[in-house]
Amino acid sequence: MYFKALARYSIACALVALPAVPAVAKAPTRTRLIAISPAPVGQAVTLTAEVDTPAGGAPTGTASFTEGDTVLGSAPLSVFGAGQATLTTGLAHTCALASPAGVHCWGWNRYGQLGDGSTSDHFTPVPVTGLSARAVELAAGGSHSCALTINGAVECWGDNSWRQLGDSSARVRSTPAPVPGLTSGVVAIAAGSAHSCAVTIAGGVMCWGRNAEGQLGIGGDPAFYAPPTRIGGPAKIYKAVAAGQLHSCGLTNTGAVLCWGEGFGALPVPIAGAQSGIVAVTAGVDHSCAITKAGAVKCWRGPWTASSSAKLVSGLSSRVVAITSGRSHDCALLIDGGVRCWGSNRFGQLGDGTTAHHLATPRPVVNLGGPAVAIAAGWDYTCALLSSRAAKCWGYNEVGEIGDGSTTNRSLPAPVTGFSAILRGRARFATSTLGAGCHSLRANYLGDATHTASRSGAVCQRMQ
Repeated sequence: MYFKALARYSIACALVALPAVPAVAKAPTRTRLIAISPAPVGQAVTLTAEVDTPAGGAPTGTASFTEGDTVLGSAPLSVFGAGQATLTTGLAHTCALASPAGVHCWGWNRYGQLGDGSTSDHFTPVPVTGLSARAVELAAGGSHSCALTINGAVECWGDNSWRQLGDSSARVRSTPAPVPGLTSGVVAIAAGSAHSCAVTIAGGVMCWGRNAEGQLGIGGDPAFYAPPTRIGGPAKIYKAVAAGQLHSCGLTNTGAVLCWGEGFGALPVPIAGAQSGIVAVTAGVDHSCAITKAGAVKCWRGPWTASSSAKLVSGLSSRVVAITSGRSHDCALLIDGGVRCWGSNRFGQLGDGTTAHHLATPRPVVNLGGPAVAIAAGWDYTCALLSSRAAKCWGYNEVGEIGDGSTTNRSLPAPVTGFSAILRGRARFATSTLGAGCHSLRANYLGDATHTASRSGAVCQRMQ
């Protein structure tokens, strides 16, 4: 009897409906494919997938690269350093891609470089108004700002006295305006003190704005130039560009660096010690730095070395995934999310809690509060985006460039008030299997436990 009763009780329990477990909504993602085209047949082509998400943690897992139904290969996503173009600092203003969408800027705004339609300084982030499409990259100059949209167009705003907005009007603009001639086909942008540059899908570099020191790379006069024009010098295929105060540097598809402008001349010249194996380049006021394939940092000119050749920075021989340069300080992002800075520290821009200079020895930034995923150095201050989506800044803060609602200098990272960042993951895959012709390629993010899958638009990778 006992066992029969137990059996009946078990059956009854089994028939009781359990409450449904609510499904956890996955965060949306957006995937972008970047490729330089055309490329020579037989040469390895590097394909880059960028996956953005406005919510949850960073996207994880893999991205595949396809031509039609054929999978060319796949690569894992990494968040560290992937979002360098989502955060940018100028002379005294900062901009970043915000969650869930849009661009937010803060700090100095005399020339409308915050893009909110005013010329009032803002000590906390304000949204940029009037962008024609979703921004995927940002670049801040001395007193102007630019954005690259998902359509491959460039839009700029702020000071235009040197035609750094790309038109010949010299008119200050407090909201974004299209750059003539760059309404499509751009894959990367950079902004210097009073000039701007862009990399096209074909691997060309176009520059505009001030040229008194040759920073446009077009060979001497005029003192300024608009609309954008292609740089001169040796024929190269570029995949990245950096703009300093009065000079610019480009990174070729073969891993070589060329620079032009003050100290280099009006046409691109190769940098000794950086002619192979370079994966990223940055430009400060009067110096530049680069990252090698091994994750080491090399710098040339400026306060750290009088050499015009790229020299290794002590203590940074590996594990570096991103680099940024300010007026007289530099910072490196490590593969584990740590940040190291060196150089002038008068205003606390090294983030070590002191104002003591460390000209040759990189120092850890303390009190970040979590792993950093992107870094940017302004004139005398520094900012970082964290994996938590928070932004923190430190250093000089005369006009609110720190973004904490004050004008107090900070020698330790301070949270940017009311800001949440887009998080970006990146995967890179190289293939040499493509034959002659146009290959319609896509990047496909496969999703993870908390993020939806997404697919890029088709990109024609032409081989010739």
